[in-house]
Amino acid sequence: MRGELPDSQKRQAALDTTRSHHVEAPAGSGKTLLLTMRFLKLLGEVQHPGEIIALTFTDKAAGEMRDRIIRFLKMARDSATPSSELEARILALAAEALKKQERFLHILTSSNGLNVMTFHSFCYYLVRRAPLEAGISPDCEVLGEQDLPVFLEEVVQRVMKELIKGPKDRTERKALESRLLAHNNAWRGLKEELKAVITSRDRFEDLLREIKEPSASTVRDTLKRRLRVMVEASLANLSEGFHSSTLGKSWTPFIDHLKSRSAKVCDELPPSPPGTGWEFLPAWKHLAETLLTKAGRPRKSFGPAVGLYGGFSKSPWGEMIRNLEEDVCRMLHEVRSLPEENAEPTDVETLKDFILLSIHCIVAYSQACAQRHVMDFIGLEDAALRILREDEPTDLHLHLDYRIKHFLIDEFQDTSRNQWDLLHRLCSGWEPGDGRTLFIVGDPKQSIYAFRKAEVRLFMEARKGLPLPGLGRLPLTSLLLATNFRSREGLIDWCNDLFGNTVMIHPNADADEVPFSASVPAPGAGGEAMISLNLFTGDAETAKAKEAKWLAREVRGLIAETEGKKSLAILLFTRNRLHRYLQAFKAESIPLQVKEGLLLAERPEILHLMQIARVIARPHDDLAWASLMRSPWNWFGRDLLHRVSLKDPVGWRESPRTGRAGLLGNARRPQGHSRPLRHGGHRELPPVLSGPGDRRTGHPPGDADPHGGAPEDAL
Repeated sequence: MRGELPDSQKRQAALDTTRSHHVEAPAGSGKTLLLTMRFLKLLGEVQHPGEIIALTFTDKAAGEMRDRIIRFLKMARDSATPSSELEARILALAAEALKKQERFLHILTSSNGLNVMTFHSFCYYLVRRAPLEAGISPDCEVLGEQDLPVFLEEVVQRVMKELIKGPKDRTERKALESRLLAHNNAWRGLKEELKAVITSRDRFEDLLREIKEPSASTVRDTLKRRLRVMVEASLANLSEGFHSSTLGKSWTPFIDHLKSRSAKVCDELPPSPPGTGWEFLPAWKHLAETLLTKAGRPRKSFGPAVGLYGGFSKSPWGEMIRNLEEDVCRMLHEVRSLPEENAEPTDVETLKDFILLSIHCIVAYSQACAQRHVMDFIGLEDAALRILREDEPTDLHLHLDYRIKHFLIDEFQDTSRNQWDLLHRLCSGWEPGDGRTLFIVGDPKQSIYAFRKAEVRLFMEARKGLPLPGLGRLPLTSLLLATNFRSREGLIDWCNDLFGNTVMIHPNADADEVPFSASVPAPGAGGEAMISLNLFTGDAETAKAKEAKWLAREVRGLIAETEGKKSLAILLFTRNRLHRYLQAFKAESIPLQVKEGLLLAERPEILHLMQIARVIARPHDDLAWASLMRSPWNWFGRDLLHRVSLKDPVGWRESPRTGRAGLLGNARRPQGHSRPLRHGGHRELPPVLSGPGDRRTGHPPGDADPHGGAPEDAL
């Protein structure tokens, strides 16, 4: 890399460990390296490595960050020769860290010594150390993504059966019958609705709390209040956009002009732009009907049909309306569908029944979790929030407030509301300049986890600072990185030209749209854009075959050009086209490695079936029996495996015959047990199912303990 980076000053500012920062780092901008450098610099300043916590959202990302930090620390320890000026700077930071943390070198170079973990691993660390304050059982385990659907199905199915067999005059049974009637007695459809409510209960927890005892009047009043808030928020955004538009700024002259031409529309249009109250919605709707087509685009022609005079289209005012700003048109079109103030909410009885059923299912689900000593990730986050309650700080909360000095958070665009609240509480006692810092990094354009409750607007809101209870905001210095290290200059320019003229130039924050930010190539990137658009003629099958043959020839040329030293990737829109590419590449003698999620043999369902087959074929395979007992349809805990393993050395298959079936009732895992299971004199059994993993992957976190938390002495 030659020359100074265009954003080098911002990158240097990000290493100022006396200040908190909000960093927007697009793809390829080197954000992981920046996080690593800041972490290393902090290690050279703090009194103990446990004063720093780096959080991310996947086990893979946490592992990569941890491995990178440790690699640089080991290189500095071994006095490795840097390969570049940048690496020399990083190794200098690592050397300072080693010098400062001389007493804790075993923590710095251990694979599980540093506090680099996922949000959920951190939550589990909290609840494991304060289960009483968290309101959970000390031996509570987190349901993985493979187990949760089975557990949900079981709970909802049982609730529905109990209600339908219960007293006919019970309110919940009547609600169930009403909803089944709406579903044409399709139990599966209603079950899926109720399961979705349980897995999203944190999103409308306040609504269910507000409607504790559902009745038609309560639901109606609540809906009216919430509709008012929603409508007036939409009108406030519209009013702001309209007032800043060309037509909005010229509204008074526009109305005067219409009056001078005796246009009938003057009787309907207000002398000034409407207000933001719900009562002004009809005026905004009439304005939309005057200015827009039914499709929501600016009118091209005008006349008496819309209350304007003949020839208006040729006037400067007609031209102004035709060029009305896109975001104003969008918001005007959206208000057409909003309910007016005097309109009564529809389907109140239906909603009442559904809320009643939802509350009943959520309560039953919570009780089932408590009985089984399990919780899902929402329950895990809620438990952590209870520990960090603001009204009466717990001992653990006070300890964290004293111990933790610096937070670094990666992929912040994937933050959920619960995680946002958790961060608020962790930083509740912080003040600017007190030596504690928050460093958040993310790219709102890469937020793809809305279905996981991620809210990209939280990343945008954090630019204003982190809200603190009763103390205003913790200021964050906003930094935008622009240098792209991954792509050639021509490709970067092409992307800037293309995406700089999309919806991203007028983002709708309410829809989690984000503004476009252009990237710049790194010095010396060079190279023209590797972009081509090719047309293949003929019928559909012939064209697809031609395209596959052309692609194979192109890849053959690239292999020759790179002498086979670089990897090439091909992305398919759909898998059903794969066979054409396989045939074409085989004809060119080009080997392919097809990748797509999990292979059939690696899918969890197949792995469970294989264990059943092993048990049948090899009845004395202890590991197969242990795996079968831990499968989703058995629900046997590690406590049972442990207790069975301590009995006489007979096979697992014979265990029920020797009276061990009595262990299936209320056995629980001994607290603190984390060693491999030993079955009598037999070989050690590795843990079949580990602790909670990340909510995206379902894999064990792989941190210091079997549940992915930090080491005992780290925090």
